[in-house]
Amino acid sequence: MNFALNEVQAMVTKAARGTGLDWNFAADAGRASRWLERQGLDGCGSAYAALGDVPGTVSPILTGAWCV
Repeated sequence: MNFALNEVQAMVTKAARGTGLDWNFAADAGRASRWLERQGLDGCGSAYAALGDVPGTVSPILTGAWCV
């Protein structure tokens, strides 16, 4: 099944909100996954890995926002 880039962005944004991220961080995660997909990389898989709740680890999404 093929998804449009805007569908990927919307689904990742919703998934990020579902994990408890703030709207701004969720939107950043959606845009990042869209950008990765546009470059031919696995944006959905990366978002899945980044949104996974692993106890004792720091979220890559929050770490990236902190670095910027």
